[in-house]
Amino acid sequence: QDLPSSRDWWYPLDARTDVRRGSVCLLQDDIPCAISALEQAVSFAPGNHAYMYLLSKAYRRAGRLDDEAEQRLARLELHNRRVAEYMEMAKLLRQMGHADEVDSLFDDAVAAIPSLRESHARLYALARKQGVHLVVMQYPTFSLEVLHKYAPPAPGVSFIDNESVFATDPDAYFHEPGFPHSFSHYTEEGAKRLAEHVAEHILSLRAEHTSDP
Repeated sequence: QDLPSSRDWWYPLDARTDVRRGSVCLLQDDIPCAISALEQAVSFAPGNHAYMYLLSKAYRRAGRLDDEAEQRLARLELHNRRVAEYMEMAKLLRQMGHADEVDSLFDDAVAAIPSLRESHARLYALARKQGVHLVVMQYPTFSLEVLHKYAPPAPGVSFIDNESVFATDPDAYFHEPGFPHSFSHYTEEGAKRLAEHVAEHILSLRAEHTSDP
């Protein structure tokens, strides 16, 4: 008998059964079956990001973005408005053509999660005390305007603008472009592109802060 993985052993058996059935339905392109099974899995284990990821794939194939939005809004309430849920909701809004709503969404995030801004303020203070130049960046596709809501410009702090870093070829850089450009899913080429972009900024700082060759 197969044992559940260490990552999902605490979820009800029915959730694992449903998610496996939903995964098979996705592979077979039986989207109604996939949605039915995965909605059931998410209802059993609403905190499981992987289950929501699979359900999102099914919703998108069916063009049911409004249903996904409803699920994600529910997750915001369920998880005490975690930052990750806001990130996923923002990506979905862009996917739905509602990019103009992302700004207000993050206003809500900063208000609902005071530690988001407070933790960056502490980091700024620590870097300043140690005489360290601090570099802050956002995930690809997210703007500096959003980042500045909780990590504002300050002396001794510079920012890497990653909003358009993958714009030239998102299909090559994002592991699965159909899922809303998840910040943790890059192809090998995408990881290289991001690393090059970050390195360019770091090297430019070296030129500014030292006369060494």
